[in-house]
Amino acid sequence: MRTFFARSSRGSESETARAAARLARTNAVASLERARNEPVVVDEVVDLGESVLANSHRVVHALMTIDSVRATIHEAGLPPRLQELLHAASDALAAAGDAVRIGTPPTGTSSLRPLQDALYAELRAAPERVGGAEVAGALADATDRLANAIDTLIAGLRRRMARPPEAVGSTVAP
Repeated sequence: MRTFFARSSRGSESETARAAARLARTNAVASLERARNEPVVVDEVVDLGESVLANSHRVVHALMTIDSVRATIHEAGLPPRLQELLHAASDALAAAGDAVRIGTPPTGTSSLRPLQDALYAELRAAPERVGGAEVAGALADATDRLANAIDTLIAGLRRRMARPPEAVGSTVAP
């Protein structure tokens, strides 16, 4: 995500990051489909995968809106509060990825809501700092959706990974 929004990132770097993200999403969807059809996979594991996928979809949509105003924001001067929110979002997504890979609840991340609230207050007070009211509105909406999606993802991972899944209804004999 840092490559995605960095002013210095060239088109090829952004395109490489986007292609990697699309490939990861395609692989995740395929893995989830395979898991749904496996007789030994616990329903809770499939539910967790679906939740992660749904929230990642929300993150992508929010980032697409942010990307649509990126040039205008950079021309006006990237607000430090936006940078702070995007860095925290990137760190939270990394923690979520680590949690899924390791199988433990995510740690070292806190809610993005206070950062988004502070950014919203700045955007409302001085929309010209990001290129005008339309850009500020789009950015406020997109960062709100970004914060919601990532906070929901982290909370869901913490809740679902805090307890081990039970193999209810397994068709495999012991």
